[in-house]
Amino acid sequence: MNDREYVVLSARVHPGESNASWIMKGVINFLISDNEKAQQLRSKFIFKIIPMLNPDGVINGSHRCSLLGVDMNRQWINPHPNLYPTLYNTKGLIQLLVALGKRPVLYCDFHGHSRKKNVFMYGNITQPSENATVKLLPTILDIHAPAFSFSNCCFTVEKSRESTARVALWRQFGITRSYTLESSYCGLIRAFTRGVSWERNIWRRWALSSVRGYSLCHLLINLAVLVMILMKTRTVISLLIVTTRRTMTIRVRDEVR
Repeated sequence: MNDREYVVLSARVHPGESNASWIMKGVINFLISDNEKAQQLRSKFIFKIIPMLNPDGVINGSHRCSLLGVDMNRQWINPHPNLYPTLYNTKGLIQLLVALGKRPVLYCDFHGHSRKKNVFMYGNITQPSENATVKLLPTILDIHAPAFSFSNCCFTVEKSRESTARVALWRQFGITRSYTLESSYCGLIRAFTRGVSWERNIWRRWALSSVRGYSLCHLLINLAVLVMILMKTRTVISLLIVTTRRTMTIRVRDEVR
């Protein structure tokens, strides 16, 4: 237990984004399955999963807000323990992990998007040196997951997003790989999936597998394994990511500190 790294996943802070729940269902079903890869993941990592951050809003049919009429994804900097207990306790969990020297190697918050097509991510980059680390996971997804589009991703940190989970947890706890995963309400425009409309089984299957046999879980953990290896071997990362439709080269330069 002490040797395993932590991955934190959350979803449904916006009640109307039900596609996030179907992707989360696919992730959970895979992680608790007898699949050999799932068993390997459970032996190497501890997953902390919050599948529904805004259950009151979901039950009462809200689209974006809580029962207070507030967008909960703008309350992460200092959430009130009584008004936003799910946010307060999620942050408390992460704060405890950091205090124990177990900062999560990955945080990902699942959302739905009402305008853009495809599946894509938001991340945090403020320095050129962060490019390779933050963009690695979206790059892998772009290559192997037909529904994912790197061109739709964004890595700027806007002032209006400072109080979102992605930015607040990155700033306060130093989680470099802190992402928002967005899946379209509408459909896909990638070459292999052009014109396909979303429905719940597609969302769920996308989390489990793609036409090339890769799953969201596999890809997340490929990144986490790489990060863990680099951390334990005390290497300095110099990643050159060369992408085409089918290939990616990652060059890692080791330097003794």
